[in-house]
Amino acid sequence: MKYFIYSFFAYSFVAYSQQLSNNYGAPSWSPDGNQIAYVLNDSNNSNLYIFNLKNKSTIQITNSESSELTPAWSPDGKKIAFVSNRSGHLEIYNYTIKTKQIEKLTNFEEDVVTPSWLPDSKAIIYILFDRKKKSRKIWMSKLDGSASKIKMDQTSNYIYPRISPDGEVMIFASKNNNTDDYYHIKAYDLIRDKINEIEMLPIVSYNPSWFPNGEKIVFVNQANSEVKRASIYIGNRDGSNLKKLLG
Repeated sequence: MKYFIYSFFAYSFVAYSQQLSNNYGAPSWSPDGNQIAYVLNDSNNSNLYIFNLKNKSTIQITNSESSELTPAWSPDGKKIAFVSNRSGHLEIYNYTIKTKQIEKLTNFEEDVVTPSWLPDSKAIIYILFDRKKKSRKIWMSKLDGSASKIKMDQTSNYIYPRISPDGEVMIFASKNNNTDDYYHIKAYDLIRDKINEIEMLPIVSYNPSWFPNGEKIVFVNQANSEVKRASIYIGNRDGSNLKKLLG
């Protein structure tokens, strides 16, 4: 189904191939709002660049024959995490702004996608995709490379994890069970160790994002099987007062 394929693979496989044909992609704002990290693709690979909005200058921060994808700027502005297949499969790397050094953060045999920083810039959450088991679980790595699975009841498949600015809640999309093709937005309360449903709109919802103050969320919803007819919803962090914003 188109909507199911797109909802997960938008950050791993389908969207990656789309990025490689669309030239520019995956913009990420710096915390001060003065710079944008982005992907620039040619016919063979993709690399990361930074565009300075003040002086209109551009610098290239990776120069690889592999594909560098989905940059994510750390909240303290010191690092840019990104996904690359330079090791033969998708892993997360960190680029340090001051030293211009690149370090590999994750070390798995499986693909790692959708990096997202914790508010303190000391760790990154992401999806570990095990192709053999066909499972997608939420993991976290600290900057020293130590990795652990998020300690919630991960009995389903998960995509797009995002931690709230106050560090207390993680929103994500997951299936209601392993046989259900439909993803919906849920929230995991890290303080109370509890998962709450945010929405059950038809048919599928994905790609949630926090407002800067953490009081509201936005996400994509598809009410039918046509990807081109997706809408954007906005609501409170507990799922109340949901309204269609666009679409």
